[in-house]
Amino acid sequence: ELANELFDRRRAQGYAVELLTAAQTLEKQPLLRPDYVRGALWFPEEYSVEPDQFIHRLIRYVVDAHGVTYR
Repeated sequence: ELANELFDRRRAQGYAVELLTAAQTLEKQPLLRPDYVRGALWFPEEYSVEPDQFIHRLIRYVVDAHGVTYR
């Protein structure tokens, strides 16, 4: 019920949101425990990153792609 309520609220606020079944959730996040998952809210426009990996990859990208000098 809570997921349905949050889904309705976020859609009303203009968020891109999907209400996933357990199977859809496990397809996107296969490391979750199947016996625990019932479904999920999915926000396709939001991302999470690992900061310690992200900064190094960003630096490498701008150096390689744009010739930026990093010191």
